[in-house]
Amino acid sequence: MKTRLNKFLAKAGLGTRREMEKLVMKGLVEVNGSVEKNPGREVGTEDTVKLDGKPVHFSKELHYLLLNKPPGKREAEEQFFSARLKKELGTAAVDSKLIGADNPLFCGLVLVTNDPDIRGKFEDPKSGISVVFQITF
Repeated sequence: MKTRLNKFLAKAGLGTRREMEKLVMKGLVEVNGSVEKNPGREVGTEDTVKLDGKPVHFSKELHYLLLNKPPGKREAEEQFFSARLKKELGTAAVDSKLIGADNPLFCGLVLVTNDPDIRGKFEDPKSGISVVFQITF
């Protein structure tokens, strides 16, 4: 099944459709060895897609993992969550991103997903999703 290039890149977990549209129009995306500047081009899993020279792998299966983030840790996968992500998600951990506060004082629930639509809703201030902080003195 074919889909628009910007949607294909977004579903691969690389960002939102709008962000991917901008990257395509800048000429940073190749399809089957040729630079593609049309974000509306139809591509499928049989096409070879590269972003900045790196192959894009499309994962059809969406994953959601909730983790408890202890205080004092940053949310970067390579520093804190990489071993746990690889254990829980296997190869899908490569496309997964963390949703949560990037603050060493923040602790609590962190969502890890490869679903760009969910990530976009949590990261967009217009979505109306708020973060509640409890401060203890």
